[in-house]
Amino acid sequence: MALRKYNQRDYEKFANPNIDVLGNPKKLAGENTDELKKDKKGKPYALVMESTESGLMKGDTIRPGKAPISGNYIMGGDYTVSKKGPKNYKID
Repeated sequence: MALRKYNQRDYEKFANPNIDVLGNPKKLAGENTDELKKDKKGKPYALVMESTESGLMKGDTIRPGKAPISGNYIMGGDYTVSKKGPKNYKID
């Protein structure tokens, strides 16, 4: 019987979605996000540009929430995020 390799997405299916593998809250660096865009409802969002150690993957959607915005970007800094749906997170 071959063992299956598990990745971060598999882990998130059965674990608390707001903490990483080590039990720490998921963090995002503002510098790791793309330019802000607007969805069909006019709400701002950005995409993660590189996968992070806390489990956010490249291409995940980030809603800025209360994060400071400078121009069309989320201002640099470390932010705690909460999962709102598949590949969809919001800065707390």
